[in-house]
Amino acid sequence: MDGKLNIIREERPGYIIFRLEGRIDAYWSKYLDEALDNAFREREYNIALDMGNIEYLSSLGIRSLIKYAKMAKGVNGIFGISALSKEVQTVLEMVGLAGMLEWKAPASNEDKAEESTLEFESDGFLFKAVEIKGKENGTFKCTLNGDPEGIKKGFTQKDCISAKFGSGKYGLGLGAIGSGFEDCQSRFGEYIALGDAVAFMPSGDVNTPDFMITEGNLIPSINMLYGISLEGSFSRFIKFAPSENKKSIPLSKIIRAVAANTGFKEFAMVMMAESKGMVGVALKRSPVTIGNNEIFSFPQIKDNLNLTTEPEYTGDISLSLSIITSGEDTPLKKFTRESAPDRDNPEKLRHHTHSAIFGYKPIAKSQIGAEEAIKNLFDEERLGSVMHLLNDRRDATGAGESEFTQGVCWIGKIDKF
Repeated sequence: MDGKLNIIREERPGYIIFRLEGRIDAYWSKYLDEALDNAFREREYNIALDMGNIEYLSSLGIRSLIKYAKMAKGVNGIFGISALSKEVQTVLEMVGLAGMLEWKAPASNEDKAEESTLEFESDGFLFKAVEIKGKENGTFKCTLNGDPEGIKKGFTQKDCISAKFGSGKYGLGLGAIGSGFEDCQSRFGEYIALGDAVAFMPSGDVNTPDFMITEGNLIPSINMLYGISLEGSFSRFIKFAPSENKKSIPLSKIIRAVAANTGFKEFAMVMMAESKGMVGVALKRSPVTIGNNEIFSFPQIKDNLNLTTEPEYTGDISLSLSIITSGEDTPLKKFTRESAPDRDNPEKLRHHTHSAIFGYKPIAKSQIGAEEAIKNLFDEERLGSVMHLLNDRRDATGAGESEFTQGVCWIGKIDKF
């Protein structure tokens, strides 16, 4: 052998196999990592490795095997070694991984549990919807706190509300993690609350996202200036992926497709999706420190807001909460904005969406609970940003809106305010 790593990819019914030959050392392990990463991004989660002709396996190679074995387990995939050389067997036995990485071919009827799936297409994407069983209600009670128009005139201590979240509770708005108004007044920014996790983007000098998750008796909370809070459960799980050569779908068309499928006039949607590019805004300065009507004034707006000038975070994972309504006479109207121009939005859908951005992680193809998926993401991946998503339709300079290549959603009807 010439000291290189040769990789041959072959398709099999229900899985793919990589035939490996040569050395997996510090240099060539990068090529193996790239091949496996590409497979996961293509939603190929059942992967076998033929390592019968591997003459050397380094610690970095072992680290890659463990990494992708864990990733496959997290999305109900199967990852393992179907054949191994004496050199590989010796190394894996020494580190205690031989049994963990044993290959087990997938059953031919692994998707039988989703026989009741309802499929529909929209804008070149295939959506598959499944009713979530085992929930008593499947709806949300919505609480509206404060006045979003306060962003223009400024907020004071009397506007600050402390709220706890935890299992079954979701929300978004402007707020900060801290011990009260005085502690938070220079750091208020966009927040997203997702059950046992609350994340926010501090304004001011730090400008690094922070989060709190449930640990023992510690329940995540936020000091909010205004916000939308939800309590309840989801009734529907929807996954989406391209059905043709379409490479991405904008947020407004995902919202439209989900609204048409569910028939809900007002609903909450938690979405975990791979980003084609995120478009949004976050506060640079706390609204408490900005004078009346100055936040959107020119040229101060450049110092007050961090607006994406082009789509960002391509290939990363977006974890979003959207509050969606099509009602004209609704309390949600002043908390939401139209999802698209009139010509693309005949249903007059409006939404308010915040998103937490993480490093890449494969998204499960099969049904998984929202709180389990959220916890796994916060436990395993780096939080890169929290932003308010928008449709930037400015002539010539507008960045458009966030688009996604694939993902999953959990949907719950809002039935009470």
